[in-house]
Amino acid sequence: MTGGVAEHRTSSSLVLVVVVALGAILLGGCNDEPAAVEPPTPSRSPATSPTESSSPSGPTSPSASLPLSPLEDNVGVQALRRYYDGVARAIDSWDFTVPELTENAGPELLAALPDRVAVEKGRDVPGPVPFTPVELVEDSDTRKVITLCGLDDGWSREAGTDTPAAARNVVPLTATVVPVEGRWIVTEMLNAPDAFDCSTVTIQEVYF
Repeated sequence: MTGGVAEHRTSSSLVLVVVVALGAILLGGCNDEPAAVEPPTPSRSPATSPTESSSPSGPTSPSASLPLSPLEDNVGVQALRRYYDGVARAIDSWDFTVPELTENAGPELLAALPDRVAVEKGRDVPGPVPFTPVELVEDSDTRKVITLCGLDDGWSREAGTDTPAAARNVVPLTATVVPVEGRWIVTEMLNAPDAFDCSTVTIQEVYF
């Protein structure tokens, strides 16, 4: 008896399936437009636009930073920036013929520089030697005399480390800048210990 009931229910189920399938065919035939197909969803997020990517944290280059002082538009100060960039590169490589230096320093200053920075040999220099111009003592078309506070010690690092090789020491200096063949170069750099006080002058630092 159990087997007979099973057969009857199976037959009823087959009839129901046939009716449902026939109804689906008839309804489908009455619809002239195909069903909309959803576009595939990308399996990964779209690439970030270059303008949305963030820059690495840390100090910026001079071209990307805020003005380092109110006197940065002066061609004499700009020459000093180039000169101190060259000084840093020369010390870092211990090569005083690098163009960043030779193109921005007068011959006498260039000749004296290796002895003046001899203590720095073997050290790493993280960026242009920092300084802040204080005053344009002379600002003519043929000569610029600029007083500045420069980081004399404490900028270079012990080789292969981030440890300053000496205690930080800021000193007052006087620089002379003149045009040579259409380019302003630094021809003289003198210590000026009694000229002014650098203790309250802020010196911005820029890294390579």
